[in-house]
Amino acid sequence: MDISIRWKQLGVISFLCAGAALAAAQTTSGSNITFSVNGRVGFVLNKGIAAADFTHSGQLSYLFLSSALGLWVENPPPGSFPYNFQLPQNADPDELQVADFNNDGNLDVAVELRAANRLNILLGHGDGTFQFAPDVILSGHPRAIIPANFDKDGFADLAVIVCSDQSICSLQRFHGNGDGTFALAQTISLPGNKHVFAAGMMTSVDFNGDGNNDVALIANNSIVMVFTSSANGTLQLHTKFSLPAGTTASALAWGSIKQATPPKPDLVVRVVGPCVSPCIANTLNTAYVYVNDGTGHFHLSAHLAFTNSASGGLIGVGDIDGDQKADIVGFTSDPNNQVMDYALGRGDGTFKGTVHALGQKDLTPGSDTLPPTYFDRPRAMVMRDVNGDSRLDIALQDSGALQIVNQNGATNCIPPSTAQLGARICTPAGTTAKAGQPFVVSASGASPAGVKRLELWVNGKKAYQTWSEQLKFPLTLSAGTYRITVIGVDVGDTHVTSQPVLLTVQ
Repeated sequence: MDISIRWKQLGVISFLCAGAALAAAQTTSGSNITFSVNGRVGFVLNKGIAAADFTHSGQLSYLFLSSALGLWVENPPPGSFPYNFQLPQNADPDELQVADFNNDGNLDVAVELRAANRLNILLGHGDGTFQFAPDVILSGHPRAIIPANFDKDGFADLAVIVCSDQSICSLQRFHGNGDGTFALAQTISLPGNKHVFAAGMMTSVDFNGDGNNDVALIANNSIVMVFTSSANGTLQLHTKFSLPAGTTASALAWGSIKQATPPKPDLVVRVVGPCVSPCIANTLNTAYVYVNDGTGHFHLSAHLAFTNSASGGLIGVGDIDGDQKADIVGFTSDPNNQVMDYALGRGDGTFKGTVHALGQKDLTPGSDTLPPTYFDRPRAMVMRDVNGDSRLDIALQDSGALQIVNQNGATNCIPPSTAQLGARICTPAGTTAKAGQPFVVSASGASPAGVKRLELWVNGKKAYQTWSEQLKFPLTLSAGTYRITVIGVDVGDTHVTSQPVLLTVQ
């Protein structure tokens, strides 16, 4: 699962709701998951990040977006910068997304140009270089973008939040033609104005389990809206709900937080609330967890307190400790608190206490003696296994480029190469098992842009699935002969099947 989250500067702080049935997690000291920070490289006015295998080399590179320097491709930090692409001047690039837009097997890039009322489309050659395709011309300023195949024709489409100069905002769906060009297919009015929509406040996955990609977004900084799609790609409002009164959203992410059969995509929203003077010293940040009932409707299951910040921050969902339960990672961003926190999930929609992992609180702005783990106002993050050890790591964009490597989360199944979409089964390694006794199937998947889902199949029937690049599931079988496979589904909805394990159970 590739989660890209974007950051928005806010002048307010979080409000902590105290519902009677709401599970709250308190901040605790200590840490049992450790991380190392590698390779800060300085940029100017950074805006976005992607971690992907742009060269089919089996190694992830990072794509950075800078409003001053354009688009940069970097080898793993601390690495070289072999390619740079100058974007239009004064266009205010504010977000990037990665997908295969022209269906040639190479990753392409969409860049939001806020001041130019358009999207730049850069088509990848598969060697780390790109060429410009025709721009996507918009009717206003783009505020957030997300690629997905909405109409199931095999080509990546785009959903874009667009706001006019008169602050009239809409969700616009663009049909991908499969050659890197797009055509406007649908426009849906949204509440709010252009000042309350931010990059990263939109995401896409199948929320209601019908096999079609849907859209979740935050409108007016306070309303979560979920749009489901039909088989022809048409989006319609499915549900909406308000965030707690007085709060303002700063980040949105999805992940399978409450374990179910099959697992469902849930939502996490990071908010800030009314300022309590002095703002920096007394502000709270809160992550609200909304669990999916399986039909694309949500209920609040937990809230977690993150490090104080007057500026909001980032939020991401993924399994960092390797127990097959989704966890939450957050980066706080203001001049005084530059901190990474996490909370380990229990698998039931609740979490253990929030843990301070990296960074430093109560900084003095302008200090010349910042610690090595200092974060300079994080703006974007991606959670992926960056070094192929089966642990979930983080690529972070702040005023530099950081690789945050997971040091001691549990390992599972070493993934296949990211050079192409692949899936593999690590266990069972043998060809026999005992009837009635459980054994563990461990598997993994990888692709240039990332795998969002793994499915476990036994004799042609799906036994389990997980919204992750790692799968670990206990099976108990009766006597017989079984064919076990794993299907990997990448972020572009392309499927691949692993080599089968042929198992005799006696």
